[in-house]
Parts: sequence; structure tokens; C-alpha cells
Amino acid sequence: MVWRKSYMDLSLVPVSLLFFIIYHGWLWHKVRTQPRRTIIGMNSAGRRLWVRSIMKDSDKKNVLAVQTLRNAIMSSTLMATTCILLCSALAAVLSSTYSVKKPISDSIYGAHGELMVALKYVSLLLIFLFAFICYSLSVRFTSQVSFLINTTPLSADSLVIITPEYVSELMDKGFLLNTFGNRLFYAALPLLLWVFGPVLVFICSVVMVFVLYSLDVLCEGKGSGGDQEKGGDVFVVLYWDLTFVPLGIVISAVYHCWLMVMIKKRPQRTSIGVSNTGQSMWVAAMLKENDKKNVLAVQSLRNNLMGSSLVASSSFLICCGLLAFTSTISDKRELVLTNLNQVEVSHKSAILILAFMAVFFCQTLSITYLNQLALAINTLVLPETRITVEQLLMMLDKGILLSIIGNRLFFTAMPLVLWIYSPVLVFGSTCAVVAVLYITDIVPRKKAVDYENNENREVVAP
Repeated sequence: MVWRKSYMDLSLVPVSLLFFIIYHGWLWHKVRTQPRRTIIGMNSAGRRLWVRSIMKDSDKKNVLAVQTLRNAIMSSTLMATTCILLCSALAAVLSSTYSVKKPISDSIYGAHGELMVALKYVSLLLIFLFAFICYSLSVRFTSQVSFLINTTPLSADSLVIITPEYVSELMDKGFLLNTFGNRLFYAALPLLLWVFGPVLVFICSVVMVFVLYSLDVLCEGKGSGGDQEKGGDVFVVLYWDLTFVPLGIVISAVYHCWLMVMIKKRPQRTSIGVSNTGQSMWVAAMLKENDKKNVLAVQSLRNNLMGSSLVASSSFLICCGLLAFTSTISDKRELVLTNLNQVEVSHKSAILILAFMAVFFCQTLSITYLNQLALAINTLVLPETRITVEQLLMMLDKGILLSIIGNRLFFTAMPLVLWIYSPVLVFGSTCAVVAVLYITDIVPRKKAVDYENNENREVVAP
């Protein structure tokens, strides 16, 4: 019961943080290997040139240097003040017993017990405290630079050398700490929405990473030396593939694990659970008057067979299309965000073919079981038969279950077809598919309550 309430918190929040960490790990690698393709790298190089220019003509530009550094100190001071105010507010909320917590907790998804609420506020408190430390250290280093940048190369005792390289290093430390503080602050903003549910955390984190990417990375041609950094494009493509495609698969897997738990624990809240209950009732109704309903039974099973046949044939045709597409793609073609060369397309097509072949396998097995059921359901009334009702239910359950697994694999594989063009499309279409599946899988609470009441009345009835 506890896991059922906190499964969204245990899945969406860590995935959001992991998404944020992967992006900044890639950004760090980008800054170290290709600084001219990032805003942070370009700004660092510009600051070094600025320090040399100021120290070269310090008598004329000393006021300009101090005023410029004061602007940076003011921004760090503002963010540090904001962090400490948020820490104070969070500490006040954490130590209080506001009655507003109750209606908020009743209207959100995810866990909202006392331990989880404390975990949410303590996590935010720690992140904002670390951000405050980074901002305060940034102010310290920038203040030192404002003194040293107006000194002559030799100090008063003529023993300690103050070089532009040393001042640039101090300035880089100050701005680097300011960047760390900013990123911690940005990471904490989605977590603020955790108070209202983990779904908002995930959505806000994804949106924020896209915004940060557009702000951190320079478009091709805006940074100098782009022709010497061609190897980094492979890492960019690999980052997109290794981030969005697994993330989309994880979202689909987490949803179906949750759906499986719902079917086991509360079948009346899911359309699959309600259908499973109706299958046993259908078999009993068909066997009650088999002479009159044998054609009806076969026609009903035929409808399921047609659905499985349609999905199986579609999967096979898609496999053939992927094979044809792979054999005809040119080696130097590029689409959207993915380099579409023949080797990469072959790998992606192989994964897609395996997925659709699994769909074909499940649907063909489903057809086999349903065909067996169509024959056996009309032989149960014969005196010499050895088939039992339990065996019929087993065949029906296996056939329907394999059909459902095949359909879910098909729904998961369809977004992967877009992987050939862009992993971002995979992620977006997977989220859309999961949202549609949720609408079709979950029975509204009112209808579920009515169904449960009717079932209870039938059990109580003599």
C-alpha cells in the first residue's frame, strides 16, 4: 500500500534529477573539449581577454573594471539573498503545522505522508543552502579580483607578482561558483513543485533542460573554430540518443508496471481488470445454452482473431518496410537531430525489427490459443469430452493476455520508428502514447465505485 502511494515519487523525481545530471555532465564535457561551442566556454575566454585589457591600461580603465565587477557581485548577492529567504520560508513551513497541508495533499498525486513531506522540504532546503554557499564564495572571489585587477604587475614589496593569468584564474573561480549556484537554483525550482506532485517535477525538469540547452550551446557557425571540432558532433548525437530514447522507454515501462499493480490490486479501476472478470462470465454464458449460442461464441472469438491478425500483419509489413528502408538509405544523409548514416540506421532498424517481430510472435500465439478455444468451447457439452471449464478459461486468458502484450509492445515500438529521424520525437510521442493509454486503461472513479457496488450486491444476493 505504501509503495502504491509513492511509486510516482520514486520514479518521476529520480528520473527528473537524472535527466538534469546527464545534461550537465554532457555540458561539462562540451565545455572541456569544445569551449567555443558553448556560452560558458566563450564567456571564459572573453573574461581572460577582458582582464588583460584592463590590466594593460589600468590607469584609464580602473573605474570601468570596478563597476563591471560590482554588477556581477550584485547579481550574486541577489541570488544568495533569494536562496536564504527561501531556506527561511521552507524551515518555517517544515516546523509548522499549517492546516493548508491537508487539502493540498488530498488533491495531488504521489505520496504525501509526514515522512515524504519532510523529505521534500529538507531536499529543497539543502539545495538552496548549497546554492547560497556557492554565491557567497563567488562574491568573495569577485571582490578579490576588484582589488587585484587595479594593481601593478609588481606589488609594493616587489616580491609577489600579480599577473593577468592569476587574476583571470580568480575571476574564473568566482564566475564558476556563480554558475554552480545558478544551476543548483535551477535544479531546485522544479523540486518546489514536488509539493504539488511528482508529475509537475518531471514536466518542469524536461522543459528546463530544453531551455538551458538553447541558452548554453551555440548554434553551428556562431562559434569560431567549428571545423576543428567535428568530432564533438558525434557526442551530441550520442547524447540525444542515450537520453531521450531510454527515457521514453523508461516512461512506458514504469506506466505498464503501475498498470500491472493496479490490475492485481484494484481490477475494477482498470479496463483490463473489468474485461478479465467479464471473460469468465462470458464463458459461463456461452456454455449455459451452447446449442443456441455456439455461433455467437465463434463470431465473438472471430472478432478478437481479426484484431490480432491485423496487428500481426501490420508488424510483419513494418518489418519488411524497415528492411527495405535500411537497404536504400544513403550513407551521407542527415535528418533533424540525428546523423542518418547507413550504420546507425541499420542498428536502429534492427532494434525496431526485433520489437515488431516480438509483436508478431505474441499475436500469432494469441491467434493459436483463440482458435483452440473456438473449437473447444463447442465440445464441452459432449459427454465424451475431457476438457474442463477451467481449461477453457485458461486458453481464453492466455490468448487475451498475449494479445494485450502484443498490442502494448506495438504501442511501445511505434514511437521508436521515429527514432530514425530524431530521438526527441521518440520521447514526445511516447509521452503522448502513455497519456492516451492512461485514458483508455483507467476506469473513472465513479464508474469503478458503481461497478464494485453492483458486484457486491451480486455476491450478497441469495
